[in-house]
Amino acid sequence: MTLFGNASCAESKKGGAKARFFKRNRRDTPGSAENRRRIPAPSKSAFAFAKSNFPKGCRRLFRRENKKRLANPDKKIIMARNMKWEYAQYDKKLAADLGAYLGVSPILGALILQRGYTDPLKAKMFLRPKLLDLDDPFRLKNLKRAVLRVAEAIEKRQNILVFGDYDVDGITSTTLLVCVLRHFGINPAYFVPRRMEEGYGLSAAAIGRAMANGTPDLFIALDCGTNAAESIKYIRDKGVDLIVVDHHQAKGNPGDDYILLNPHVHDVEGAPWHQMCTVGLVFKLAHGLVKEMRLRNDRRSWEINLKDYLDLVAMGTVADLVPLLDENRIVARYGIKRLKSSHRMGIQALIRASGIADGEDITPIDISFKLGPRINASGRLADASLPLEMLLGDDFTVCYRAACELNEINKERQEIERGVLDEAMAQISRHGLGKDH
Repeated sequence: MTLFGNASCAESKKGGAKARFFKRNRRDTPGSAENRRRIPAPSKSAFAFAKSNFPKGCRRLFRRENKKRLANPDKKIIMARNMKWEYAQYDKKLAADLGAYLGVSPILGALILQRGYTDPLKAKMFLRPKLLDLDDPFRLKNLKRAVLRVAEAIEKRQNILVFGDYDVDGITSTTLLVCVLRHFGINPAYFVPRRMEEGYGLSAAAIGRAMANGTPDLFIALDCGTNAAESIKYIRDKGVDLIVVDHHQAKGNPGDDYILLNPHVHDVEGAPWHQMCTVGLVFKLAHGLVKEMRLRNDRRSWEINLKDYLDLVAMGTVADLVPLLDENRIVARYGIKRLKSSHRMGIQALIRASGIADGEDITPIDISFKLGPRINASGRLADASLPLEMLLGDDFTVCYRAACELNEINKERQEIERGVLDEAMAQISRHGLGKDH
């Protein structure tokens, strides 16, 4: 049993440690014969070149443009002849060496080099991200302290309150942590604020409602709290231990009487987790917790497959618009693949309600323009507890009903935005403002 799934003895003997986790698809390998084929020189017709060398989506675009040209013979559509391309300068020898190391063409080596990847190992990690490349979670500042405090709460069966933000990152973070704690026999209270009534983050009104049914032993704030000094003092004055997992910039010096997990405050910029949003940091917290509980011989920790949580990590990571580099790239790549076959009734219901066909591959565009906006709309206009309960639910019928309600809320959000745009354009027209202003 491994942190990221099961491994048979046969697999281990055949392919070593890496075979435990992944199956190599030779057709997808950039260094395979299929991908090393010589790229033909463009013909006089840019359309003919596109037809044989570009992906299907691009081919459709070129076919559409070609039809325009044939339908309007008098109208010249010039695509390349009168355009002057300016090429970025790069070290051709270094590009060729990089391509050879990666098993790809010098052209792809040059493109990777132009993205700033001069280190072959980092370039390989960018081109072929693997879960095995995830760094030791305990290298993240304060993660060990956070893990030990959560482990203590699990063993003592203390009351835990998980407080999340109302956007996709906050809701997926809350869902992930609640699910992990439930696996360890803890049934934590969880809470997301009402934006219109309680404002953003750790507001006094939100904390008051969150602790209305009792004061917890451990308060965990997700995707908020870095700059909530007064609220943090209020929580600590009540004798409640506090962990803040956040990725927002700090405006001052955080205190030391609570545990802050925030790479923008404590860690160096070059760290592979530096650009992670909160759900990625919670995934690393879960990773560290599983490792710690295995050292304590907790049998429940061996039943956890961390890959089962990557669907949530991908949704939060893509929707929060963080750079898809380093560890973000790893978790997003594998998480997006798992969305299609997610075991969560809430995700299945949301996918269907969003109009995505059963069995269809989920893409980052689907997350950005279909799944994410439906969750965000509820947090902006209504109560974010609706999508949270949906993601935590195990009854598809109930989850689908919630997803359909999110559809209606999202339509309302779209109508409001159209109204705001129309009013803005009307004001521009009334004041005689144009593009020159």
